[in-house]
Amino acid sequence: MNKSVRTTQNDLFHMDNEVQRESLKKLADLKLVTHVFTAHYGYSDTVEKVFQDFK
Repeated sequence: MNKSVRTTQNDLFHMDNEVQRESLKKLADLKLVTHVFTAHYGYSDTVEKVFQDFK
């Protein structure tokens, strides 16, 4: 994951940036999350940083 810019994943892995952006906003609102895992970009244990641009 690019550490300087948080953005939606590219179109290779999904078909609709707006839908993905809304989904990430919903995920950002989840409580008690300690790690984020993705199928293509790895994982992170800095959840606040991962979702900071989607709150």
